[in-house]
Amino acid sequence: MSGESRRWCCDDCRKSFRDPRVTMAPMLHDHVWSRLAREDETLCGVCMFKRASNRHIKLSLADLRACPANVEFYLQHTPFHFSWFEFFAKDESEAPKNLTEWEKALRRLSPKLG
Repeated sequence: MSGESRRWCCDDCRKSFRDPRVTMAPMLHDHVWSRLAREDETLCGVCMFKRASNRHIKLSLADLRACPANVEFYLQHTPFHFSWFEFFAKDESEAPKNLTEWEKALRRLSPKLG
């Protein structure tokens, strides 16, 4: 498979990211991602969670990088609205360890959110 087409599908299940039902996995901190996949792998959300479950890794908001990619689908006003930030934040009972990072990132994004 060519490098160009490989980037647009999950390296595990091979589902295409061009399908709006297939969501690319969030950007995780390197030390978390390295427990789930190789550095050069691209996973869909379903395969990421499968690997996390198989390896007994519980993912949380603190594992996500505070970056626009994790709120990307929120910024795109599409019928397939999705935000990894919102997905993980709804299950948090405490502020994440990287709350300051998220606050800074969301302030930078705020003009785009309005």
